[in-house]
Amino acid sequence: MLELAAPVLERLRRGEPVVVATVVGVHGSAPRPVGAAMLVDASGAVVGSVSGGCVEAAVHQAACEMLATVTGPGAGRAPEQGAGQVCGFGYDDELAWTVGLSCGGQVDVALTPLGVTGPVDPGVVRAFELAAAGEAAAVDVVVRGPGAGTVRSAHATDVPTPGDAVRVAVEAAPRCVVVGAADVAGAVSELAAFAGFRVTVVDARATFATPARFPAASEIVVRWPHDHLRAEQDAGRLDARTVVVVLTHDARFDVPAIEAALRSDAGFVGALGARATCARRRDALLRAGLTAAELDRLHAPLGLDLGGRSPQETAVSVLAEVVAWQHGRSGEPLRETSGALHGAVPEAAR
Repeated sequence: MLELAAPVLERLRRGEPVVVATVVGVHGSAPRPVGAAMLVDASGAVVGSVSGGCVEAAVHQAACEMLATVTGPGAGRAPEQGAGQVCGFGYDDELAWTVGLSCGGQVDVALTPLGVTGPVDPGVVRAFELAAAGEAAAVDVVVRGPGAGTVRSAHATDVPTPGDAVRVAVEAAPRCVVVGAADVAGAVSELAAFAGFRVTVVDARATFATPARFPAASEIVVRWPHDHLRAEQDAGRLDARTVVVVLTHDARFDVPAIEAALRSDAGFVGALGARATCARRRDALLRAGLTAAELDRLHAPLGLDLGGRSPQETAVSVLAEVVAWQHGRSGEPLRETSGALHGAVPEAAR
């Protein structure tokens, strides 16, 4: 639900009622995790996804029916603010093939109306505001009694009973610190922001480190990168979920920046460069006092072996390695691996 904070707030501030469908239960193999959400507004427009395409049509129909009680011809009593209806879909459900959930999993989706009986609770609005700003937040998805919507599911024992609340939370967005304001940094910052990172671009050259060149970045810092990284570490703003990517190709910048990053709490530190460049840089970092163990944390040359050359292709390669690290995966083609397609996030990447 909170992943859609910005579009939800936009509609609520215009006084438009919405229904937010939120995944509150996942059992077995399913495309989206608990907390994944889809917004349906009064016009029937859709933002987001609860299943990657499998059950969207059925959820959309149920949401439109809920909204019709408020906005449709002959609208009757509005559903209670926040009242929930739970729809269950599973492989063993008779609806499974109808809605297309043939992956073998089970999902329970709560439909929550907002803005249907007046202003939304200020605490809920504040949670959406925090989430939209990339901060940690949580809301309760409440499933109320029959008077405010029926609870139906093929997996009743796994679904909240009327009156229960399912807490849906989001962590603060992980940070991606992009060192170096080159063209490839623009592509990396755009893709990192698209992947859910809060992006900082840092470079000592004010001519290059500008908002116009990096519109996807949340923050532009004109400062020597190693000074910035040390200050962020001292302030406690680098953690195990933080990604630092060094894209400068200039030893004056990248050697001290990598040294500062490896000695920080950042979970992922990577640097672009040819193999010869990486070897020279490693020698320089050893001379600077880093240990071999510390250098083993460095992802260099940075990126997966995709063969691309353009800034955009390089960015795909870089973010592919970052996402694989986040989820503890190998980066190999799925056809050459076995086991579940979606694994638990390793502690170090949370």
